Amino acid sequence: MSYCSCGVPFEFQESDKTRVKAAFNAANFIYLRDNQSRRKLLDIGVNKTIHVAPDMAVTLSDFYDRHIEKQKGNEILSSFGVDLSKKVLCYQCPKIRIGKLKHISDVLQSYAESRGFEVVLLPLGWCHGDEEQLKDILNLSGGKFKYVDIGSISDIISVISAADLFFGTSLHGNITAFSFEIPHIFAPIIGLDKIQGFLEQANLDSRLQLNSYDDFESVADRAMSVSANERSMRIRHA
Repeated sequence: MSYCSCGVPFEFQESDKTRVKAAFNAANFIYLRDNQSRRKLLDIGVNKTIHVAPDMAVTLSDFYDRHIEKQKGNEILSSFGVDLSKKVLCYQCPKIRIGKLKHISDVLQSYAESRGFEVVLLPLGWCHGDEEQLKDILNLSGGKFKYVDIGSISDIISVISAADLFFGTSLHGNITAFSFEIPHIFAPIIGLDKIQGFLEQANLDSRLQLNSYDDFESVADRAMSVSANERSMRIRHA
């Protein structure tokens, strides 16, 4: 039995600790995606060697050619009316309390207009109500944003690889962008230590996780200013 690339974003319930401990102590190999997860397993008595490395999703670009995916992504974006003469800002968020939606819409719109971006709203977590939240933001934008309604994981990979900037709460959305050397920023979300865990493992600036949408503009400019060579170097390091 092996466990690979698991994450433990929350503390274990008391009723689960014995079973989790037994399962992991029966494993021949354990690979976790961050040190926070490792600490939680050690705290409940797991005594096997625990290896820690970035989430295996960082290897996506080893299996999907970036240029092919970008071309496919551009075709998908174009079919939804996205103006590809502009840069593409891909935004995602779930249906949770993340702040006032009008403020979020205004922040995205202000940045897009001042920096020459098209805003693409991309639902990733259908089980978390992404589509409901993003459609609300679409309406608040007065139709200025584009809602990209796709459900295929392979198409989602393509769209993210065609973006110039990814901004969202999704860990794997950000990791996909990272793998394809796309600048990315974690949108504000409370109570999940897995985001800082990934940033630490990938040797990325902890400020890429926003505490407030008010910080988006400055952090986005900083993320966009990182050279392609530096992004490539960080991926090889991860």
